[in-house]
Amino acid sequence: MKLKENKMSTGAIIMMIASLTLVWGGLVYALIRLPKEE
Repeated sequence: MKLKENKMSTGAIIMMIASLTLVWGGLVYALIRLPKEE
């Protein structure tokens, strides 16, 4: 019964990490690119 809960929380954690990586990756990419344009 705990296996199902672990699977769901693991999937949620993976999705959270994936979205956080995309957000932070975009922010870092923008910060690195903006100074070069100036």
